[in-house]
Amino acid sequence: MVRVFLLILIINPLLLFSQNDTASIVKSGLLRTQGTFSFGNLPKLKETGIYLHGNLEYYFDSQFSVRGDVFYHLKSDDFSQLKMNHQLFSGATYHFKTGGNFNPYIGIQPGIGLTEASSFGANENTSSSTHSKAVTFIYSSVIGFNYYAEDWFHLFVDARLLGGTHKAEYNIDISEIRLSFGLGFNINTK
Repeated sequence: MVRVFLLILIINPLLLFSQNDTASIVKSGLLRTQGTFSFGNLPKLKETGIYLHGNLEYYFDSQFSVRGDVFYHLKSDDFSQLKMNHQLFSGATYHFKTGGNFNPYIGIQPGIGLTEASSFGANENTSSSTHSKAVTFIYSSVIGFNYYAEDWFHLFVDARLLGGTHKAEYNIDISEIRLSFGLGFNINTK
C-alpha cells in the first residue's frame, strides 16, 4: 500500500506536466527556431545526403505560420554523383489543433538550391568526368510535429518530400525524402 501511494505521489506531477495546454504556448507571436542534422535519401541517384539543417518560424495565430529552412550539404561519398546540394526554403505551415502539447503540422515550401553534380559519379577520377554547378528551383512539402515540453523549448520530428532537377550541361533528378529531428527553442514575441 505504501509503495502504491509513493508511486502515485511520484507519477502525479509528471502527469500534470504532460497535460499542459499548448494554447498558452502555440499562439500568435510565437517565434520558433531549431537546428539539427538531417538525413536524406535520393532514390533516383541511389545516394544518401547528410545536411546541417536550421529553421525559423513565426506564428500568425495558433494554426498558421511562415517558415524558412536552410540545409547545408555536408559531405558526399567519393563515388556520389551529387557533390553539393545546399538549399533554402520559405513557405507556409498549417498546424492542427490538438488541445495538448502535441502540435502536428503540414506545409508547402518552394525553394532554391546550389547544386553541383558529376557527370559520371563513380568514374570521377577519370579524365572524362566533368562537374557542373547550377542554381536549382525546388518544391517541397513538409509534415511533422512539435511537442512543447515547456514555454521555451520543444522537441520536433519533420519529414520532407522535395523535388527538383539539376539543370546544367546534363539534367539530374534530385528528388529526395528527408528526415530531421531534435530540440528547438521558442520565444513569445507578444
